Amino acid sequence: MPAAAIFLHSGAYDRILQGLSIANTYIFSQYDCYLFWFYEALHHLVHDSLDSPSFELYPILAGMKEIDHTPPSQLFENIRNHSNLHNYACSASAQLLTIPAE
Repeated sequence: MPAAAIFLHSGAYDRILQGLSIANTYIFSQYDCYLFWFYEALHHLVHDSLDSPSFELYPILAGMKEIDHTPPSQLFENIRNHSNLHNYACSASAQLLTIPAE
């Protein structure tokens, strides 16, 4: 299996959850995974709010918070220190969101 490149740009809960689920699968299968964070997803990462993204596009998905599943913050915590994970933040998104470079 080749490396995965996952682009997280939306603040939608299901998109962040799915992207991080795929990243966990790659990392724990011993493959490289490249996470690229943009816009609202980057905002949630920096502000430690991965578990509270927007449900505006698909309100029915708000019920996902009631289902027993691993939340996005825990999925990210599972892999954040693995050497197979390559994490990148979009500098233009960071500038737009007034997030300091560090």
